[in-house]
Amino acid sequence: MTTANLDRPNPRIPLSREFQFVFAAILVGISLFGLLLYLLPSETAFYWAWVIREPRSAILIGAGYSGAIFYYLIALRGHDWLEVESGLGGLMVFVLTLLIATMPDWERFKPYHPMTFIWLAFYYGGPLAIPVFYRMQIAQFGNASPGGAKISQAWRTWLAVRGLIYFFIVLLGMLFAPIIATLWPWSIEPLEVRVFMGQIAAIAWQGGIAIQRDGLAWRRHRLGLVLSAAIGSLQLIGLLMLHTPYNLYSPLGAVLPLIFAEWVVTPLFMFSIYRRQI
Repeated sequence: MTTANLDRPNPRIPLSREFQFVFAAILVGISLFGLLLYLLPSETAFYWAWVIREPRSAILIGAGYSGAIFYYLIALRGHDWLEVESGLGGLMVFVLTLLIATMPDWERFKPYHPMTFIWLAFYYGGPLAIPVFYRMQIAQFGNASPGGAKISQAWRTWLAVRGLIYFFIVLLGMLFAPIIATLWPWSIEPLEVRVFMGQIAAIAWQGGIAIQRDGLAWRRHRLGLVLSAAIGSLQLIGLLMLHTPYNLYSPLGAVLPLIFAEWVVTPLFMFSIYRRQI
């Protein structure tokens, strides 16, 4: 472990080769998942691990993967451990949520389909590999306080409240997916509701809960807010992409656009405040 990095006011700790490989593999996977679902939502019978009957549901899931493309491109280009460390918790939360989400509906997965194998590799391999690579990263490069701008207490409070609200929504979505599906603004299956909860869980962690664990350094949390804004933007665009029915007067018809708008607005406000601060 080098001590030079620890003594500088704003140390830059590089990503280990293992994490570079993991992030590159994730980027390839989510690009495949996201772009197919987002751009070809009516063709899931051909390319996806299970048939998503309603194109809006495919776009709903695909927007999460497509938004994460921006996150991993920036992470690989920046090559800065202190920017991505907090996000690993969000990645683990997302992966574990997806594992739990799909367990009740394994019969819907296509056996021996290539996408099914890719899905299994990602969501079973991730929880095993990431903790090991984390230890290797710390052992090789150590860790440090990033220094620089600090998030104000008011923003910390809002982000904590935001994270807890979203985790509560995730809990409801996982436990009561069949009921929530009946309240959705379009026809959706409980499996797709639970899979969508993975996006909310990741944003709850990276844009809320992580700040309580990892401190107030802006540098640690700005990339998670990029993820939130990217997914929220793609979700809002996705709502306008199709001419299939969307019942705005259903119980969740107005709630979904408001949630997606918040995913965009909070990061925009925070970047407008902290972007010029080092």
